[in-house]
Amino acid sequence: DCMTGLSNRQVFENALDDLKKNPGEPFTLIFYDLNHLKLANDKYGHDMGDLHLQKAAEFISASCPGASACCRIGGDEFVTIFRGRSSRLASASIQKLDSLILQFNRSGTFPFSFSVAYGTAKSTYDVPLSPDEALKAADHEMYLNKQMKEQ
Repeated sequence: DCMTGLSNRQVFENALDDLKKNPGEPFTLIFYDLNHLKLANDKYGHDMGDLHLQKAAEFISASCPGASACCRIGGDEFVTIFRGRSSRLASASIQKLDSLILQFNRSGTFPFSFSVAYGTAKSTYDVPLSPDEALKAADHEMYLNKQMKEQ
């Protein structure tokens, strides 16, 4: 992705296709969506919106060193995939992301609170999900997280 430096939607689609070829392989998918991007664009200009996207990509990438894919899939949406028995890595990445965002907001760099909503879905040997089911479940959880953060 030329805006963020992360992998693009095609890489994400290829990763999903590869997971589909390996049914039953455990994986964890995290779906992210930026909060306040419209505010950044409308009130502070598109340069601020671009910076918002780039900062999100930086934090997501820094928090997911063990991910098999870390992608911007469109607009202000991002996905990371952890293959194999990596659910602990996924949980740790969420904690790291929250920590990076908290530190950043304390710095006062942006004139608004920087926030990212996220949702996770895990496919395990005991409870297998298809990649499409996992994406849908993570997207649903992300919207619940977004509603909680916007209150």
